[in-house]
Amino acid sequence: MLKRAIRTLHLTLDEMDRLWLPSQKHWRLNERHYGALQGLNKAETAKKYGEAQVLTWRRSYDTPPPALTPDDPRCERSDPRYAHLQPSDVPLTECLKDTVARVLPYWSAVLAPEIRAGRRLLLVAPLNSIRRAGQVPGQHLRRRHRGAEHPQRHPASVYELDDALRPLRHYYLGDAQAADRRRRRWRGRPRLGAARRNLLPGGPHQIKPPPEPCILSACATKAPSS
Repeated sequence: MLKRAIRTLHLTLDEMDRLWLPSQKHWRLNERHYGALQGLNKAETAKKYGEAQVLTWRRSYDTPPPALTPDDPRCERSDPRYAHLQPSDVPLTECLKDTVARVLPYWSAVLAPEIRAGRRLLLVAPLNSIRRAGQVPGQHLRRRHRGAEHPQRHPASVYELDDALRPLRHYYLGDAQAADRRRRRWRGRPRLGAARRNLLPGGPHQIKPPPEPCILSACATKAPSS
């Protein structure tokens, strides 16, 4: 499980004076797995494979980066956090399509029922996972991935959903001009940010709705209904 997600959850709950709320961690909310690109220096990766190829691996919907081998030291299949999982559940690489397939069961079994029940959830997870949660197969616009950039470290994003929990629109809280400047800076940053570590949070293999009350967490948290 990503340490930064856990720490962000704790900091947020502490600021709200809600550290007593229970939380849940789940491997399906992990960051996308970048395969053999994990842990590599950005410049060296671009030099070895070419910027165009690496951008394809990062932004293509169904083209994954080269996979790790099971005996690679970076492979998490021997990590004690995931000892309860089948080896096939611990990816060696992932494209965006794979990330959707991994996150959707958690959305359907846990997040969506809690939202329909009117409960307030705090979901702390990597951007790739949050964007894939609730993404209905067949509604994904693959062409929009290439070149699509989203600023990181922005205070909060809002996704408005219809009654069927389909996304209606997305926007950022706070200063709209500041958010736009963040997007432009993010779009102009050095590319090839494919190096990620510790990508597989642990969690129960059988997905069940959390007990009452709960905060859902890669991390998620649920506040009691008002």
